[in-house]
Amino acid sequence: MSACGGSGSDDDDSVIGIDPKTSSAAKAGAGTAVAGSDTAAAAPATVVAGIGEREAARLLTQATFGPSLAEIERVAAMSAAAYVDEQIATAPTSHLARCRALKNADGAVDKNSRTDTWWELSLTAPDQLRQRVAFALSEIMVVSDRNDSVGTAYEGLCYYYDILLNHAFGNYRELLEDVTLSPEMGRYLSMLGNRKPDATIGRRADENFGREVMQLFSLGLSKLNPDGSLMLDADGKPIDVYRQADIENMARIFTGWTWGGSTRFFGGTTNWLSAMTPFDSEHDSGAKTLVGNVAVAAGGTARSDLAIALDTLYQHPNVGPFIGRQLIQRLVTSNPSRAYVGRVAAAFNDDGHGVRGNLGAVIRAILLDEEARRGVAENPNFGKVREPLLRQTHLWRALDAQPSINGRYSYRAATVELGQSPLSAPSVFNFFSPGYSPQGGLRSAGLVTPEYQLANESSVPTAANRLYTALFYDYVGNSEISADAIRVDLSALISQAGDVDTLLDVLDLLLMSGQMDADVRATLKTHLAAVAVDADDGRARVQRAVYLLMASPQYLVQR
Repeated sequence: MSACGGSGSDDDDSVIGIDPKTSSAAKAGAGTAVAGSDTAAAAPATVVAGIGEREAARLLTQATFGPSLAEIERVAAMSAAAYVDEQIATAPTSHLARCRALKNADGAVDKNSRTDTWWELSLTAPDQLRQRVAFALSEIMVVSDRNDSVGTAYEGLCYYYDILLNHAFGNYRELLEDVTLSPEMGRYLSMLGNRKPDATIGRRADENFGREVMQLFSLGLSKLNPDGSLMLDADGKPIDVYRQADIENMARIFTGWTWGGSTRFFGGTTNWLSAMTPFDSEHDSGAKTLVGNVAVAAGGTARSDLAIALDTLYQHPNVGPFIGRQLIQRLVTSNPSRAYVGRVAAAFNDDGHGVRGNLGAVIRAILLDEEARRGVAENPNFGKVREPLLRQTHLWRALDAQPSINGRYSYRAATVELGQSPLSAPSVFNFFSPGYSPQGGLRSAGLVTPEYQLANESSVPTAANRLYTALFYDYVGNSEISADAIRVDLSALISQAGDVDTLLDVLDLLLMSGQMDADVRATLKTHLAAVAVDADDGRARVQRAVYLLMASPQYLVQR
């Protein structure tokens, strides 16, 4: 099978968009441009080839919440680089603004306002890559409404998500500071209200955020080589990147912050929508030594000490490979090669213009890397398990989902039915660990499957039942549909249902990026041929085809 999942012929599509090989779109006369026609005899024509439909579907699967037929057709005529650059240039669609527009009957923003906003914008916002990267960041820099300290901060959680959106292609140092000073993170990891130590009463600085900002948001646990592999000591063991003393000193750094705009440290007005305010009277201004033996002189303020600490983390050589690998895992593949991680880390270290931490350059490096674009053909272990939430968005975007009869994109049972809901992880460690590997062959081979941590004897059949409901009940035209259900539009597929091969061609592209296994196709073809199309104009054939394909093991691995 070729990189695009096709027949493996010699005319596979150009995938990065700088190779003038002829793509399927170019063969059809689309997406090509010939420069200098008046001087063609003097200089060769320059041909800009589109990436073709199959590779467009793969790119959109990695870079959005799921491809649609219309978007596949549009992107097929572009280069991958042109699409990524277009998306990076697209302005963010604010969750907070939309959340405020979706108030309940009492005129208040509630949890449904927040989650309906997330589903609506994930399915419909034009800045799809930004929205997808923000979701990836939300699984790294975790804040969760399952913690009582922030559970009812509905507008605040939208404000926090907008921080991730606004910095998705910005600088990591600025992202780190805005996350650190957000009241949502301040409450979630107890930095807000963290007071300086007082030995006379046995009070210590709270270590919660000081630990997690290193372990989860920047450095990890062990020293890394530039390619993400572990540095080892003389005995062949991993080397700790920080010590308990570093945690304690970081905890002292993060003292003296409370609600934004407060005029007093205690009893100030709750404010979920602005950065925290420093109170130097509650800050530990003593000398400190941070990770890497960075000295912080005595006499600093809460703000100046925080700047030194965040600069220290930002400049640490672990950050590029640690954050880069996780973003690769969230978008492209669970087990990237060391070379792939190294190239992405290099983009973090220097974007080509001397700038460190440019996340736009990092995302560009991830999606345009040769391993992202060709890895499916060259590595049998390439790919990632599709997490349940992304399977649901893929279905709805592929089938042109419409809002409910009530006019909202409501999916309020996601945590129960999928085991996932946005900003609702069970802990700061997300829904799954980036290093998770189940016992058996995968672990023996040294491979990880993070999303598989969500699979259990309950979640697997529940997800299948959710898929069945979405297809067989929640469709446009069903008079018995729930007023709150997001509705799939099957009409485009029904128009192809008369011919099984044509229908399977469309679904192969839309759901599998042209990579459907021949045996899977043959089995589906035999089954679908026996489903009559007379009584319902082919709706049942379409429903069965989509259900069986999306419930198949092959679909569950994004490649």
